[in-house]
Parts: sequence; C-alpha cells; structure tokens
Amino acid sequence: MEKPKYTYDDLPEIKPKVPVDVYRFIKEHLALYDLVRANPNLIDIHTKKNDPRIPYPPRKYEVTYKVKSMVGINDDQSPVYGDTHRMEIVIPNDYPLQSASCKMITKVWHPNIKFDGIGVGTICSSSPEFGTLFHLDELVVRIGEMLQYRRYHALFVEPWPEDAEVAKWVTNYGEVNGIVNKNLDPKIAIDDTPWKQYSETEEEGPAFPDIDFFEKEPPAPPPPPKQTEQDSDEITFL
Repeated sequence: MEKPKYTYDDLPEIKPKVPVDVYRFIKEHLALYDLVRANPNLIDIHTKKNDPRIPYPPRKYEVTYKVKSMVGINDDQSPVYGDTHRMEIVIPNDYPLQSASCKMITKVWHPNIKFDGIGVGTICSSSPEFGTLFHLDELVVRIGEMLQYRRYHALFVEPWPEDAEVAKWVTNYGEVNGIVNKNLDPKIAIDDTPWKQYSETEEEGPAFPDIDFFEKEPPAPPPPPKQTEQDSDEITFL
C-alpha cells in the first residue's frame, strides 16, 4: 500500500483545516495503512480514487486478500480453492452515517457473498454499525475472516444468507464432510491465519479485537416442561 502523505502526528494540525468528513477519511486511510503493515502476508490495498478536497484522502480502494478461500465447487460438489481475492470499497458522501460499499471483484464461494447472477459480488456484512461505531480496517478484517471461513452465516434465518445455493452447500456438504464448521470447538476454517494490529514497539502486534459480525444464531427451543406429581397421577397407561 502506498504510504499516506500524512501521519497520526499530523492530525492535530490537520483537524481544524478540513471538514469533518475529510478528517474521518484521513484517519481511515491511516488505519488501513497500519493494517497492511501488520498483515503483509494477508492483504494489500491500493487507492483507486481520491477525494478532491485537500489533502485528498482516498474515497475508493481495491483490497487484495492473500488468504486461502473457496472460489467455486466441482461437479462432484468438492470445493475449488484460490489464494488471491479482490474487493472494492467505495466510501459514500454521507459516510459514516452510511456504511461503506464493499463488493467482491473476483468470485468467492461463501454464503454471505453473492456468487452468481444479479448482484454478483455483493457482500452481506449484516453490521450497520460499521462506519458509525467501527472503522474501515475492522470491516476489512471481518470480510477477510469471511473469506477464510472463520465467519459465515448459512442458516435460513435473519439476517439471511446472501447466496442461498452456497448456504445449502455449506450446511449439507461443507459441514457434513468436515470442510468447514464454525459450530465445533475448535472451528474448522479454510485458513486460520490470525489478523494482527500494527505495533511500532513489538515485532508482532496484538491480535485484532473481535467483533460480532453477524446477528446471533437463533436461541435453542426451550426444554419441555417438567412433569409434576399431579400430572403424573393423571397419566393413564393403555
């Protein structure tokens, strides 16, 4: 990733000179740069379009993930793997009130990414808080963990899978055959390489903080009511 023209030390001087949204774009740019520095083996990011206002922070990125993921399936349902995947991020004018737009440029076989047809490449983050409570670097990491199959939602309940066919494959084939399974301990993922935060003082920075990416799974049904002594007396055996 290209080194930003500003640093965190420049922020106090920049802040009073630029609009609030431009200042946010600058901070997001710096955070993404640190993410690449901490995880050069997992990701690279390039600027595709800048904001015209001084000091020209990025408004559009292309993210290259260097993780193992599935890019399709064979006729016998077995997975096809790939290790390079590209995504586009576009920051809207009313960001952070509106979340950034993320779309896969390359094909990915994942229940929360549209594999084919209308809307191909659409990513369901199911987290409207991204942009308001969380930041772009956190969003990029979560999508990376999706590609690794460390995160996925394949059940046909809210927030609903983005691709129904892939979701069926995950539950009926992928989990059954031990290819992926987030419900086990430890989880079965395609790539379990952890994501790190950048640290200037440590050779290897701390792990990226966890975020609830999808809605929680539906609660288990309540157990049947216990049979009381009175109920027991009323039972008639035939």
